[in-house]
Amino acid sequence: MQSADADFFDFYRFFDLDHNISLPALDASSPLHPPSQPAEVPRQRPRNPRSCDFCRHRKTACIIRSAPPCTTCRSRGKECVFTARPRKRRQTEVSDPESDPQLHVPSLSQADQPRVSQSSASPQLGIVPNLDNHRLISESPPQDAVSRNRTQPPRDCPRRDAEHQGPDESLDQHPTATVFLLGDTGEADPYLLRHPSLAAHAGNIAFRQIHRGGSTAAEGEQALDTNRPIVFMVGEHSLYDQYEPRLEATVLDKVRQDLDQISDDVGVRLVLLYFKHIYPYFPVLSRSQMVSPAGELAIPVSSLPLALRAALYASAVPFMIYDDYLSTMLDVDPLSTQTLYRMAWTVITHEIHTPHLSTLQACLLLLQRDNVDQFVQWSPFQLSLVAWTVSLAQSLGLSTDCSTWRGIPPWEKRLRRRLWWATYVLDKWTLLTSGIASHIKDEDFDVLALTATDFGSDAEAEISSGQDPRYGDAGSQSALGHFSHLVWLTTILSDIHASFFTIRASKATAYDFAGASSLAEPLRSRLQSWKDSFDRFYTTPQTNSEFRTQIDGNISLSLAYSTVKMLLYRAIMRALENSDGTAGVGDTSRQAVRLEAKECCEEIVDVLEQAPPGSWNAFWHKFARSYFAIASAFMMRLLISSVSLDEINTLNRLVHRWRWALRIGGGKTGSQLMSLGLLRLDRTLLHSGIRVP
Repeated sequence: MQSADADFFDFYRFFDLDHNISLPALDASSPLHPPSQPAEVPRQRPRNPRSCDFCRHRKTACIIRSAPPCTTCRSRGKECVFTARPRKRRQTEVSDPESDPQLHVPSLSQADQPRVSQSSASPQLGIVPNLDNHRLISESPPQDAVSRNRTQPPRDCPRRDAEHQGPDESLDQHPTATVFLLGDTGEADPYLLRHPSLAAHAGNIAFRQIHRGGSTAAEGEQALDTNRPIVFMVGEHSLYDQYEPRLEATVLDKVRQDLDQISDDVGVRLVLLYFKHIYPYFPVLSRSQMVSPAGELAIPVSSLPLALRAALYASAVPFMIYDDYLSTMLDVDPLSTQTLYRMAWTVITHEIHTPHLSTLQACLLLLQRDNVDQFVQWSPFQLSLVAWTVSLAQSLGLSTDCSTWRGIPPWEKRLRRRLWWATYVLDKWTLLTSGIASHIKDEDFDVLALTATDFGSDAEAEISSGQDPRYGDAGSQSALGHFSHLVWLTTILSDIHASFFTIRASKATAYDFAGASSLAEPLRSRLQSWKDSFDRFYTTPQTNSEFRTQIDGNISLSLAYSTVKMLLYRAIMRALENSDGTAGVGDTSRQAVRLEAKECCEEIVDVLEQAPPGSWNAFWHKFARSYFAIASAFMMRLLISSVSLDEINTLNRLVHRWRWALRIGGGKTGSQLMSLGLLRLDRTLLHSGIRVP
């Protein structure tokens, strides 16, 4: 008999039951068992309606409301045609439950036979007619329940043939169905739904059960909760047609027509520019699924969802100058990033009721959009969009670690984990540097830290997290080095905020210098460990010339490190500046803190003065503008609170160097990044009456 932890897919098919059915009483002291076996249902089934060529190729349901095109072709912008002949399928034998000891079929009494509709069926899923538009996909029932209740489809429901029983099946593969994670406090209880005995009375639903496998405890990490059931509800898009806001089909058709004006050749080059210049710093797409080992795009750009395609094009436009062909179009047919971003947002507003991973990817790219006004960091809407993006990621189940799931392909596991950490990074940096509380709490997710495996491909799956990450293709290597260090630094930033800057923490530390210093000590140690690791990554010579090009944006991490360090010292100095918090604090301790704060300022000035010219042309995260504004405010705070003439002179020279570096560093591109920091500095100097040399 097959072991309980083996991979399998159980599809339970249930029909509408007679309203007069009498269900057996449940005894809490006895285990739950399915009802008795039903009489055999006739095997004749009506012929399934033909699917269009595109749906047959994708093996998805072909849903036609009244006349072609079907919903899939309409959403994908495909021509809905019926030219290919259906492939003949070999009849599959249905196992007899009475002769197979591994089959246990729940049944009904003769009086309660299900009424089977003969109107429609889904040949792609191999399910019986009259299912509703929701399906349930669950994971990890208790092993004892699995061993006692290995339920199989009823006898009139043939099992899916080998063509549809692959070991790995993406949760996001159906373009006309959306997936939602059911939480423990939701209206549907996942602990109830996971029980096979109760599935017969759960309504017209089906389960796909996936088991975890392997060790779930990383070094220094608490083991994942393998007993918690993971249940996804899959709803057809048609269920949400009446929800508002919603766009008319003509609006989407207009967006599709405008986007199709960009030729496929130009679109391919733009997508490849993303993978070359943006993916190493923000890997929110699946490289192994979209780019071949030869470096060519593996899928047609027309197959990309509209919102994602528009956001990708817009993100890559600033790097057109680095493509030999696209650079010749800059004066002839320039692409408008503003128009492309508007297209992306238009489609996103239509997808909000039926989101997919591509919807989240488009939102993340939209949040990284270059600022139109170089003197404004964020708009209130962008802060709200961050909150919506976090909620979207949670509803798609990204906050639950999937590294040990079975039944979904490895590339999707890697992508889901990277997407969660990309959402985490944008949430923390965007909101915390705006003075707003983050929406993601540590107790609400269990996604483990990124490893080298999360940046590899299917062919590189054998690379373990303990090996040197600088193997494989250059893009994956650089993404591992930059993005994993960014995530690590962001976790430290989050802990600094939780320790010092929440409303409750601020009350406890703002007037307690000793307590604040004690809390800061382990955080300073973690920052130093991060710095040592980043220096090894950044300064190690690379054998692959493409790994570290002249356009290198890793310097932004050095600035981010100094910014996080300044925020930590901002919290410590807050207690020094409050008279109630300095009782018993000697001059030695006070001067030691200020000396360390000045060293932090000198460090960021040195980084900016020594930045190579090519670094400003690389991809910079949108929140990077806050680095310069926070540093300007921190230096002025030290200068204004100085008590000795020597310290005032030292800080005056430091502020002068910083202001000069902001004015001349980076050229036009660098000026756009640093304008907000320079404005804050000049305005503070003017209003305070301080003159620097």
